[in-house]
Amino acid sequence: MPCASNFSDNDEKFWVSIAAPATEDQAGYEALTYTQVGGVKSRPEVGDNAADITESVLGEGRVCHRFGAKDGGFIELPVQVRAGDAGQALLLSNHGTNANLSFYLQLADGHKAYFTGVLGSMRRSEATTESIMGMVFQIAINSPELYV
Repeated sequence: MPCASNFSDNDEKFWVSIAAPATEDQAGYEALTYTQVGGVKSRPEVGDNAADITESVLGEGRVCHRFGAKDGGFIELPVQVRAGDAGQALLLSNHGTNANLSFYLQLADGHKAYFTGVLGSMRRSEATTESIMGMVFQIAINSPELYV
């Protein structure tokens, strides 16, 4: 049986803009200027989770599930330190500011995934005898993902 996909995630790229879109649609995101973040080591899962609302009914012995508010949650973006990388410089200068930034993932299949969020923290990666200096940025997602 052939592979289910002909695309490798190896071709993905991560981009950041220091502005939020005027509208959270394709035109709004594409009107912004983005800078590629270099040295990205991996991309975490991206997308909303809906709150689980439960209620039990006496005499039925079952829990009823419904879904409530959606939350993009937090993602961690690990990068290899690259001196002079403009995208990393933008992330470093904006972490902890509560400024809404825009991001997009250039996916391997040619699609893009846009979202906005704030950079909550930056930590230095664990150092070992077999590691390359890195950082991990934590992004709190404040919008639904727009997949185009």
